[in-house]
This record gives sequence, structure tokens and C-alpha cells, in this order.
Amino acid sequence: LIEGVGLRSVRNKAGEVHHIQKMINMQDIKFVDPQTGQPTDFEWMYVTHPDGRKDKERVARSGAIIPMPLSTQDQSNVRGDPLKDTPLATVEQLEDVENEEIWGLVQKQFAMLEQMHRDALHEGWLRAREDHKAQLKAWKQFKWEVYVRALEILKEEHGVQ
Repeated sequence: LIEGVGLRSVRNKAGEVHHIQKMINMQDIKFVDPQTGQPTDFEWMYVTHPDGRKDKERVARSGAIIPMPLSTQDQSNVRGDPLKDTPLATVEQLEDVENEEIWGLVQKQFAMLEQMHRDALHEGWLRAREDHKAQLKAWKQFKWEVYVRALEILKEEHGVQ
């Protein structure tokens, strides 16, 4: 919901007119081109900056880079976080929201939670695999050192060559 955007007039059963705010589709939102000041489409492109670093940037049709807002630059989850999304209880209180819309939101949130869970499991598995490799390498090193020390003791005490 964006304040002041998507206002609809709705007449209730008593005939009174109320103004409610409907959700808008993210695909209907356009960015403002920094050069022209007009709504524009953009493409993600890799841009080489003067200092030599390469970044993935939003580039408007005019070729201008559309800067990322400071509040989103440090967010790692660009798909959205279902745990921080609008609570369904809030959505259910809106008079004009149909059950199909709520069901769609529930499905989207469930899919995002499921993907977050899969990603967390995969990251944990990768860390565990790396830890296992390190432990295996340390165990092999330990066995080698025991073998070498045993040979040294045999040479010193028993004269074995």
C-alpha cells in the first residue's frame, strides 16, 4: 500500500460512501529517469565505474543510472521477506479484498517461506560440508604425524632404518 495511491470509493450496505485504499501491482510502478524526470523502464546492466569496480546497476532508457535508495542498499533479500510483509490479519480487515486475493497472498507468502527455508538448509549443508572437509584434512594430517613420529621412535630406540 502506498499512501494516497489506489484510493477507491466504496458504498456500503447503508448507502454511505467510504474511501478505501487498494493495493497496487508492483509491475505498474515505474522508476523516474534522473535525466528526464519522466517515468521510465530500466535494464539491469553491469557498469564499470571510474574507480574500476564493476556493479550491477539499474540503467534507464536514457542511459542514466537509477540510484538505489539508501534504505535498500544494505538489504540482502531483494525478493521480500514474508516475515516482515503485511500481516494477513491486516489484509483481511480491508472490506474490498476478496477471498481469492487473500488465498493468493497466503500462497505467495508460503512459497517465499519455503524458499527461505530451502536456502537456509542449503547454506547449512554447504557449511557442514566444508567443516567435514577441514576435519578430514586435519585427521589425515594427524595420522601422518603419528606415523612419522612412530618411525622416528623406531629409529631411535631400535635402530630400524
